Amino acid sequence: MSNQSESKHIATEPAPIGCFGLVVRMIWLLAGNAVLFLLAILIFQKRVFSILDAGFWAVVASLVLLRYMDITRLKGLTSDSEPATLKHWRVYAIRLIVASAVLWGLAHGIPYLIEH
Repeated sequence: MSNQSESKHIATEPAPIGCFGLVVRMIWLLAGNAVLFLLAILIFQKRVFSILDAGFWAVVASLVLLRYMDITRLKGLTSDSEPATLKHWRVYAIRLIVASAVLWGLAHGIPYLIEH
C-alpha cells in the first residue's frame, strides 16, 4: 500500500520548470511589469505621444504572448501550483490590458491635467 501512496505523491508533484521556463515566468511575472512602470514614468515625463507609447503596448502584447507560451508549451502553473489553463490566460490577458490602459491613460492624463 505504501508503494501506491508514494506513486500518487510523485505523480501529483509539479515537474521541474527548466531554465527557459523559469526565465519566461520571471519575465511575465516581474520584469515585464517593471518595464511597463518604467515606460509609464518616461511617458509621463515626456508628456507627448512618442515611440515610448509603441514600446509600452509592445511590452503588453509580449507579456500576453509569453503567458500563453508559458501555459501551452511550458506547463505553466497558477499561484496555487496547479496547472494553468487557457481560462487563466484569458483572465491574465484581460486584467493586464485593463490595468495597462489605466496606467497608460494616467501617464498621459496627469501631465495634461497639471498643465491646464
